[in-house]
Amino acid sequence: MYRILYFLVIVPVINADVLPKSVLLNDGKRMPIVSFGTLGKTQELDILKTAVIQAIESGFRQIDTAAAYKNEEQVGDAILDVISRGIVTREELWITTKLNLDVGNKEGVLPALQESLKKLKLDYVDLYLVHSPENLVLIPEYDYLSVWKGLEDVKKLNLTRSIGVSNFNSTDIMRILANSEIVPSVNEIEVKLFI
Repeated sequence: MYRILYFLVIVPVINADVLPKSVLLNDGKRMPIVSFGTLGKTQELDILKTAVIQAIESGFRQIDTAAAYKNEEQVGDAILDVISRGIVTREELWITTKLNLDVGNKEGVLPALQESLKKLKLDYVDLYLVHSPENLVLIPEYDYLSVWKGLEDVKKLNLTRSIGVSNFNSTDIMRILANSEIVPSVNEIEVKLFI
């Protein structure tokens, strides 16, 4: 029998002006601390573009999406809109997306990123992540280390500024560190704060 444990974290309220706006990654890039996530908004694609536009207009500079969210095209439309209206420049935005879950080896990474870039209407993303160490869609011969090698390749092609992982545990990360040229810049994990 499984038990669900809930933890309460007490966070002091402080002036937002004292919080850092970005964090320095191990590859020298600065990533905005707060991100507007687009997970779970696939049922509302008609309003997603508006939501992303409003997020950027209200100050968000990092937008987080993924091929698996099936909303990269709407995110791209929103980015194009705010840039064309002069709200921000491309360089002021940090766009994070994640590799499609159906890619299980190095060879699939470049075509997958090219497809994401086409949908996002971008020449590059700021952060490209391996979505999960787990073989979630049961691909034969799935190997996240092979996938990681593909991410190293697309970084060298300047199609992404930084590369990282999502939902990896320490054992998974140690395997990458022991067998790779590039250290992941980010391990994105989901944290939900209820206020």
